[in-house]
Amino acid sequence: LDAQHGDLGVMQAHDVLFVISNSGGTREIVELVDIAKNCHPNIKIVTLTQASKSILIEKSDKSIVMGKAQEICPLGLTPTVSTTVMSVIGDFIVVLLMEKIQFSKEEYGKRHHSGYLGQKAREK
Repeated sequence: LDAQHGDLGVMQAHDVLFVISNSGGTREIVELVDIAKNCHPNIKIVTLTQASKSILIEKSDKSIVMGKAQEICPLGLTPTVSTTVMSVIGDFIVVLLMEKIQFSKEEYGKRHHSGYLGQKAREK
């Protein structure tokens, strides 16, 4: 993770760290949370996981437990269905936050400065 190699420097004390771990115990994610808390002891941590009891839930201020997804990997190891479910949950969170802060097409256009989406956002 780039965050553990200096990119956590962009994190501010008022930020919320949203971490995703299927098991709720992914070593790199747990270390990331520890480093973030060391830099900003009051930073809020939100975890998305399938595990209702885990080290990340213990370290989090809030958690979203999606429940166990039956993976389609024939070995039952590779995250497949769970990654899709997490992506959908992430999309819902983004849309809800956009509505909550009343994120406008104009603001969207500022962040998509070129390409199709940027042009579409700047249309009147």
